[in-house]
Parts: sequence; C-alpha cells; structure tokens
Amino acid sequence: MNSVSSAEKPLPPEHDVCPCKHMEGMVTGYADGTLRGPARWYTQLHASYCKQCGSAIKNLRTVIDKVSDLKEENRRAGEETPASRRAGLERALDEVDASSKSKGTG
Repeated sequence: MNSVSSAEKPLPPEHDVCPCKHMEGMVTGYADGTLRGPARWYTQLHASYCKQCGSAIKNLRTVIDKVSDLKEENRRAGEETPASRRAGLERALDEVDASSKSKGTG
C-alpha cells in the first residue's frame, strides 16, 4: 500500500483520531485498498496535506495489519478461536463501537 506523507509528523497510532467528516468513507477505502480511480487519487492528495486524515489512514492500516496478523496466526495454528475468547473479543468490539457512537463518530 502507498504510504501517506504529511508535512507534519503524524499523530502516534494510539491517539484517537478521526478523518475529516467528508472524507470518512474514502479514508476507510484508501486504508483497506478498496478505493480506486480519481477518488483514490483525491484521498491520497488530501491525506498528504491533512494531518488528521493522514493519521487516520495510518491508524486504520495498523488495525488492518494487526487483524490480518491475528487471522494468519490462527490459520497457522490450525485451530479456531475458542468460544469464550470469541465472546470476549465481540464484547470488546461492541464497547469500541459504542464508544465511537457516543463520540459522534459512528
């Protein structure tokens, strides 16, 4: 994936950052590699100048990479996530989703 350059140093990955409201869908598509054509080019250009969107892309890619790594580890281990662990993960994801909605980002 292309890296997003920024005139300023991007925020650290643990910082809670959201893209510009009008860029949310495009930033997500850019980060996961599904955005194509002029929308992708526009998003890349915008993120190169917008610290907020550039950091959001970096953070989304970090999450995507970590989830991919977990899937690969699980596949290599040849075992599925135990039901108790899966339930814990789902609760944690629900908490993150509820937190995002309460902040007006969901």
